[in-house]
Amino acid sequence: MSGAIEQTPKQREIWAVLQQRAEFGFADLAEVGVCSETATEYLRGWVELGLIEQHRAQGTRRLYRPVALRAETALPGERDATPEGNMWRAMRRNRRFTVTDVACWANAGGVQVSVGQARAYCRQLAAAGILRLAKRRPRKGAEHVYVLADDLGPLAPHMRRVRAIFDPNGRSYRHADGAREA
Repeated sequence: MSGAIEQTPKQREIWAVLQQRAEFGFADLAEVGVCSETATEYLRGWVELGLIEQHRAQGTRRLYRPVALRAETALPGERDATPEGNMWRAMRRNRRFTVTDVACWANAGGVQVSVGQARAYCRQLAAAGILRLAKRRPRKGAEHVYVLADDLGPLAPHMRRVRAIFDPNGRSYRHADGAREA
């Protein structure tokens, strides 16, 4: 299941039951008829897809919870459909893609993503080392193929512009919140 989008009917049935619970573990999967090896595969896959996270440990038992139940720690808009969120989820699920792929996959949930938006986002993530080019020079007319090099988790990374002052003496930056331009 790792990195896969499609789930079997059994996986969907189990997921529908588990996402209604505040937390669950291997024992809960066994209750719904899943052997331990398959349970490990399902849990790893759901963690990789960003659907669940390890919530806490109880002795040697790990307990997980659906990511959607983190409302108390979520920032406003984190779970809303956004262009960056849709593109990031598509990249995490597919791992290898072109800009056009990302734009197509991200047009969901009432969000429209253009090829230009996807290209800009891919370039930003590549510049930060989160994506890398799979092929340096594609054949003429072909698009670059990107690979997800650093999966940062379920929340989409965002480009931020920060005003700062560089001190060449100490080779450091200081945040310039509220500073006026000279």
